[in-house]
Amino acid sequence: MLFITDLRLALRTLMRSRGFFAIAIATLALGIGANTALFSVANSVMWRPLPFRDPERLVWINEQNVRQPGRTRGVAAANFVEWRRRAKSFASLGAFEWSRRRTISGPGFAERIKVSAISAGYLETLGVRPALGRMLDDNERAIMLSDGLWRRVFDGQPGVVGSVVKMDGESYTVAGVLPRDFHLEVIEDPEVLVPLQGHESGLLAVIGRLKDGVEAREATAEMRNISAELARENPQANGNWSATVENLRLAFTKFSEGKLRLFLGFGGFVLLIACANVAALLLVRFVARQKEFALRMALGASRRALLRHALAESVWIAFPGGAGGAILAAWGVAAIQKFLPPDTLVRSANVSMDLTAMISVLVVSLLITFAFGLVPAAMGAKTDVETALRSGSSVSASPGTRRRIAMLMAVEVTLAVVLLFGAGLFISSYYRLQRVELGFDPRGVLSMRISPGAKQRANVDTLRAYYRQAMEKVATVAGVREVAVANGLPLDFPASVSLSTPDRPHPPSGEEHSSLARVVSPEFFQVMGSALLQGRWFTNQDSETAPRVGVVNENLAREMFGAQNPIGKDVLVVGNDPAIPPGAVRIVGLARNVKELGQDEVPFADIYLPFAQNPATTIYVLAKADASAAPLIRREMLRLNPDEAIFDLKSLDEYVYATLSGARFNLTLVSLFAAFAVLLASVGIYGAISFSVAQRTREFGLRMALGARPRSIVWETLSHTARLALAGSGAGIAIAFVLGEMMKAELYLAPHKHSGLIYGVGIRDPASFAAAIGLVLLLAGVAGIAPACRAARVSPLSALRQE
Repeated sequence: MLFITDLRLALRTLMRSRGFFAIAIATLALGIGANTALFSVANSVMWRPLPFRDPERLVWINEQNVRQPGRTRGVAAANFVEWRRRAKSFASLGAFEWSRRRTISGPGFAERIKVSAISAGYLETLGVRPALGRMLDDNERAIMLSDGLWRRVFDGQPGVVGSVVKMDGESYTVAGVLPRDFHLEVIEDPEVLVPLQGHESGLLAVIGRLKDGVEAREATAEMRNISAELARENPQANGNWSATVENLRLAFTKFSEGKLRLFLGFGGFVLLIACANVAALLLVRFVARQKEFALRMALGASRRALLRHALAESVWIAFPGGAGGAILAAWGVAAIQKFLPPDTLVRSANVSMDLTAMISVLVVSLLITFAFGLVPAAMGAKTDVETALRSGSSVSASPGTRRRIAMLMAVEVTLAVVLLFGAGLFISSYYRLQRVELGFDPRGVLSMRISPGAKQRANVDTLRAYYRQAMEKVATVAGVREVAVANGLPLDFPASVSLSTPDRPHPPSGEEHSSLARVVSPEFFQVMGSALLQGRWFTNQDSETAPRVGVVNENLAREMFGAQNPIGKDVLVVGNDPAIPPGAVRIVGLARNVKELGQDEVPFADIYLPFAQNPATTIYVLAKADASAAPLIRREMLRLNPDEAIFDLKSLDEYVYATLSGARFNLTLVSLFAAFAVLLASVGIYGAISFSVAQRTREFGLRMALGARPRSIVWETLSHTARLALAGSGAGIAIAFVLGEMMKAELYLAPHKHSGLIYGVGIRDPASFAAAIGLVLLLAGVAGIAPACRAARVSPLSALRQE
C-alpha cells in the first residue's frame, strides 16, 4: 500500500512537468522500439530453433576441397551411398537435389512449381510425417504435395491422394501431402517432392541427424576418416575432397551474422543515446528539485522514502516507455517484413515479432531507467539541507553535476557521429554500386523466361526448332528490333561447367577449372551490347553439325592461359551441367568481363557456348524493344503454344534495379538509425544548453549590467555548444576508426563466406567523416541558437533582483 501511495504522488509530480514526462517516455520508447525490432529480426534469423524435432541434432554434411578450403561441392551420389553404409555417428542420413522449376498440370490447371528430389530417409531425418497419405518409395513415379500447393490447386481435397497428375507431360501418382507447418526455413521450400532417382547432376545435398551423445566434432572426425578411405579407393573422383559436418542452422545463418551484428550495434547506439538523454533529463530535474528534497528531509522524510519516490517516478517513465517501445517495435517488424528483399537474409520469411526479444530488451532498458532514476534521488539524499534551504528561489547545479550532463551530451554526439559516418559509408557505397560498369547495356531490353512442354522437349531437334520459331514470332512484334535466347540473365547464375585442357583430359576431381557457362544465340551479344576484344562472335554457321566453339571472358583466359592469346586454343568440358555435353571446345572469341552475379562480386570465369550446340530446356528470350511491346510478345508466344509456361516478363532495367534492393534496404535501415541518433542528440544538446543558460541567468544579467553586449553572450553560448559537439565528434572519429578496423572483414565481400555490405569506399573515407562531423556541428548550432538568443535577452534588473 505504501508503494501505491508513492506511485500516486509520483504521477501527480510528473504531471506538473509534462514536457519532461513526455520527452522521457518518447525517448525511451524510441530506443526500446528500435532495439526490440532488430533483436526480433536477429533472433528470428540466427537463434530461433528450426521447426523440427530436436533441431540442434540436425547437421549439414558437405564436401570441401582440401587444396582450396573455400571451395565446396555437392555430394557425389556414390559417396552418399557409402556414407550411409559406413558412418556410425548418425541416427539417419537423407539427401535431396536443389529445387528445380517444373510444370505440374491436370484437368483445368497448369502451374510452374519448385520440385525437389529426395532420398529415402530424408523426411525421417527431419522428423516429418505426411499429413495425408504415405511416404515416398524409391524408384516409384509418385509425388508429395506441399500443403500450400494442395490447398491452392486441389482445394484441400483429401481425395487427391492416389490421383494422377502430370509434370512436364509425364504422369505421377500423388502419394501424400506434407504437414502445414513443414518449412525448411534455411533452404527454399519445395512445392513438390519426388523420389531421388536417375540423378541428373549426380551431386546431392545431405542432412544428417546425430545420434544421442554424439557431438558434431566427433562426427566430423569420423567423416574425414571415411573421406580418406574413399579417396584411397577412388583417387580420381575423391582425392581432393573431404567431408565437413556443421550444425544445420549455423551452416546457413552464418552468412547473415556479420550484417545482423552490425545492425544490432547501430540499434544499440540508438538505445545508448536514448538512455543518455533520459539520464541527462533526470539530472536536470534533480537540480531543479534540490530545494524540494531538502524541504522534505527537513520535514522528516527519510532517505529510503526519497529513493522509493524516485523508483515510483521511474516506474511511470519505464512502463509507458516500454509499452510505447513495444508498439514501435511491432510497427518496425511489420515494416521490415514488408520491405525486406527476399534474398537479403537467410530465413527472411521467418522474421516476426518475438516475445523473447521483447522481454530481453525491455528488461535491460527498464533496469537502465531504474538505475538512472535512483541516482539523482541518491544524490538528493546527500543534499546539505541547511545550504539548500538558505539558497534563493533556485539551487544551482554543482560543478560535478554540470560535468555529468556535459559528458552525457558528449556521449550522445559521439554515438551520433559514429552512426552518421556509417550512413555516409552506405550512401557512398550505394552511389558507387549504381555506377558500376556492368559490361552490358540493359536499356531497352525486355526478357521473359519460357519453358516448353513435353512435346517440344521430346528431343533436341524439336527443341531447337521450337526456339527458332519462338525467336521468329517475337521478331514479328511491332517495336522489336533484335531477338536472342540465353540460358540465364546477366547478374544471375546460369549454369556451371568444369573445364580442363587437352593435355589433362581427366584431371582429378577438384583440380579442374570451374566456370560459369552461358548458352546463347548469336544475336545475344548484339542485344546485350557486349564488347569483343579478340576473335569473333558466334554466327548461324556455328550449328549443331559444326565443330564446337566457345567465347571466353578475360578472367577465364587469364586463369587458363595466362598472358597467351586464347584464340584458337581448345578447352575440355569435363563435367557439371547435363545440358552441356563433355568434349573439346575451340575458343573463337575473347569477350570483355561483365558482372556475372552482382555489382559487387569476385571475378568469375565465364564461357559462352552456342545455343544450337547446347540446347537448354528452359531459356530466356531477350528482345531489344520498347516496353509497350511486352504484352504483344506474350500474346505471340501463347499463340505459338497455348500450354507454354511464360513468366518473369520484365525489362532488364527493372531487373538490374531489383538486384540493388538489398543495398537499398541496408542504406535505408542505417540512415533511419542515424536519423534517430541525430534527432535524439539534437534534443539532448538543446536541453543541455538550455539548462546551462538557466544556470547562468544571474551571471549573464550581471555581465549585461556591467556593459557586456548581447552579441558576446550569444557567441559564448554557441562556443560552449561547439566545444561540446567537437569533443563528441573527436571521440566519434576515434570509435569509428576502431569499429571500422574490427568489422572490416564483415563490411567487404569475403568469397565463400558472405557478400559485402559496402563497396568501393574505404572505412576511413574522409568525405563520410567530414559529412558526419559537419552535420553534427550544424545541428548542434541550430539546437544552441534558441538558448543563446534567450541568454542574450536576459534582463539585468530581473537577474539582480534574484540576487
